[in-house]
Amino acid sequence: MQRVLLLAPLALVAVSLSAQQRPTVVVPFATGTTSVPAERHRWQGFDAAPVPRLFLPEIPEHERLPVPIGHNDLPQPPDLPSRAAAASGPGAPDTIRFWNRSTLPMPASACCPEPTATLSRDTAFVTANTWGAVSVDAGSSWTFVNPGTLFPAIDAGVCCDQRVLRDPRNDLTIWFIQYGRSSLTGRGSVRVAVAVGRDDLRDQIWFSWVFDPQMFNQPSSRWFDFPDVAVTNTFLYLTSNVFDFSGNNTNSVVWRVPLTDLAQGNRLTAQWATRQAPGSSSFLGSSGSYRFTQGAGGTMYWGGHEDTATLRIYRMPDNSNTASFDDRSIPSWVQATPMALAPNGINWVANADPRIQGGYAKPSEYGFLWTCPQQTGRPFPFVRVARFRVSDHTLFAAQDTYNNDVAVAYPAIATNVRGDRGVTMAVGGPDTHVHNVVYLVDQFDPQHHNQRWRAVIDVPDSSPSMPRWGDYFSVERNHTEPFTFVCSAADPQGGAQAQYVWFSRELDQPAFNTLSVGSVPSGVAVTLAETDLDGQKDGVTTFTRRFAQYQGYTLTAPLVHQSGSEVWTFDHWSGNGGNTTNRTVEVADMGTTSHAMSAFYDVARKLSVGSAPTDGATIILTVADVNGQRNGATPFQRVYRPPQSVTLFAPTSYNGGAFKWWRVDDGALRFVFTNDVTVQLSSLNVQVQAEFEERVSGSTRSFGSGCNGSTGQSPLHDVSGTPEVGMRVVYSCARLIPGSRVWFMLGVSDRQFAGLPLPFEMSPVGAPGCVTYCSQELVLGATAPAAGRLQLPLDFPNDVALVGASVFTQFFAQDTVANRLGLVTSNAYETTLGGVR
Repeated sequence: MQRVLLLAPLALVAVSLSAQQRPTVVVPFATGTTSVPAERHRWQGFDAAPVPRLFLPEIPEHERLPVPIGHNDLPQPPDLPSRAAAASGPGAPDTIRFWNRSTLPMPASACCPEPTATLSRDTAFVTANTWGAVSVDAGSSWTFVNPGTLFPAIDAGVCCDQRVLRDPRNDLTIWFIQYGRSSLTGRGSVRVAVAVGRDDLRDQIWFSWVFDPQMFNQPSSRWFDFPDVAVTNTFLYLTSNVFDFSGNNTNSVVWRVPLTDLAQGNRLTAQWATRQAPGSSSFLGSSGSYRFTQGAGGTMYWGGHEDTATLRIYRMPDNSNTASFDDRSIPSWVQATPMALAPNGINWVANADPRIQGGYAKPSEYGFLWTCPQQTGRPFPFVRVARFRVSDHTLFAAQDTYNNDVAVAYPAIATNVRGDRGVTMAVGGPDTHVHNVVYLVDQFDPQHHNQRWRAVIDVPDSSPSMPRWGDYFSVERNHTEPFTFVCSAADPQGGAQAQYVWFSRELDQPAFNTLSVGSVPSGVAVTLAETDLDGQKDGVTTFTRRFAQYQGYTLTAPLVHQSGSEVWTFDHWSGNGGNTTNRTVEVADMGTTSHAMSAFYDVARKLSVGSAPTDGATIILTVADVNGQRNGATPFQRVYRPPQSVTLFAPTSYNGGAFKWWRVDDGALRFVFTNDVTVQLSSLNVQVQAEFEERVSGSTRSFGSGCNGSTGQSPLHDVSGTPEVGMRVVYSCARLIPGSRVWFMLGVSDRQFAGLPLPFEMSPVGAPGCVTYCSQELVLGATAPAAGRLQLPLDFPNDVALVGASVFTQFFAQDTVANRLGLVTSNAYETTLGGVR
């Protein structure tokens, strides 16, 4: 009832007065009727890919209310076309500089990412329709964030049109997320999420609240779209259009909530008003699609088109529960379909419309920017700004940013601490691929007309593939470097990629910190978690990296560093980032100081473990080394920081041989006869070897051949028995002449005897074809038995020194008619003695 009484007389006033003369109108905001509880969320991990964006016909094409035609005779100042900035000399104070600009490696949108960007000290956050991305190094590298899994699913899921901004007073990052309309829930809601402080933003920890149109007295089957958000000293302001499920724009809502309640995760009570109140002809009025002023202090301003020659300007102080509006005449603009063909023939501004897209406020003035279609004197769509004095809320300037060769559209604007304005917008034309540019309104270019802009992409090489380029971008003051700006932009390559940009004049070049990373000794490969402004991360000491001020960093040194034959183990980090014995040092904030950090190493002590006579024995160690390793199969090494005491245990047997002793070389050779040994790794590397008995298999082999005697055959030598120490071996010879003399030869060499090389062919001594194969350290004589076969058993002593030794044997037999010497010879044998040693 109160609204009806207030609004009825206002309609009469509006009819009787011209726009510029209308008195200020006061609009009460409803309070206490929209109360929303907080939810708490923590990111559980980063997804590999975003949820897909919902396209038509799931989301109907939105109706944009036509703006009534207005007429006035306000002069439009003659101005010159804006143009790309001329090249300036190095260090020229008016040069526009990019301190960081990166294209986010995230999935591209099919048409338009509609990105927004913000920065919390060293942590940047960007949104683009269905996804977000976080950077812990001020925009140098990015990690994908999926709002579809971070927050509970509602309505038809994350749809589009997200916004993000910073509240420096309460250290909040504020994220506005829009959901698609759902026939099941009968609505399309929005979520407001806040991360408190830089660390919660890094860790993706959020409070959030859900608002739906029915909370603001809207009928069912309504959903929100085309949002804007801004902050004053005390409140977060939000606005969104309201559509029915056929895509008709039925209303617009503006509401505000206390920033302190957001920071504390309290239940929110919203104050709100609508463009069209149920049951009345008007409430806030105008064509809706409101835009707030960025940089507002204790009073929020927002605007909407009343007609093509009138802006309705709203203001609401923090200490008031009512908003006021004034209708202000502006130079008339033409309502038409924007037209600007890109080099690929696509009308990239076909979907642009003159809804206000940017607003700014500073102590002396505030203003609003929007895209106007082409008109007389403006061959392509252009950007108009209307500037108002704070003192009397009157228009004092209307200026156009335009160019005769390209269209300019989709402006966003903010102020720095000095009151300079930073602007981003898109440009493109028949000979110019679509891309973003930035410009500044300050002491060097004090007006919005005749601007010099700089392209975010130095050489753009593609244009949008669809006849649209989104609805908005964002600009925000960099609150840690308050003379500079961060903004969003878009790269049309591969669809449409979001971009993050940090810029200012050369005059306002921010200070940078240097991180110097060293080590003792040098040459250590150190891991750096953050990417610096030059795109560099890890390095080999000594190296430096360049960061924006207030950056945090994480350095990790390896446990072990090897230089040549020397091995070093990590001891500690030291520097103005602190002292720690942890290999990873985390510095939350460099502040305004350059840092130098050094990793110090000690020469490591190597414990080399072996086994004999063969490798592969499993040795147990009581202490793990610097790499966390303990037991192993020989041979292996362990690396320890000195001083360190380690006890080793050998098995009682290995490969059939019993443990014998430890051979220890720790500066003096010693033997330990128990299967455990303790070594001290203080100043020397230590070598230890577990030695076991070795079972060697004995063997015999025949070699050479005998010579034939009078029987037509040669004596045949053979061996039987066990060829091991302590065992008996039987040496035999067959094919002997019964009763003849036989000699058994045993020697230790088959290479030489009595100065003669072996084998020795016996022709010179009268036995052609007979050969001596072995030396003759032992000679035994015997008589051949009647059977013609002689056997000689030999018992080898049980002497470990003989294990592995070889002896060589051969038989000589009497045969008086065989040759002049009267002897024939047998083949030879080698006997290798086995046993345990």
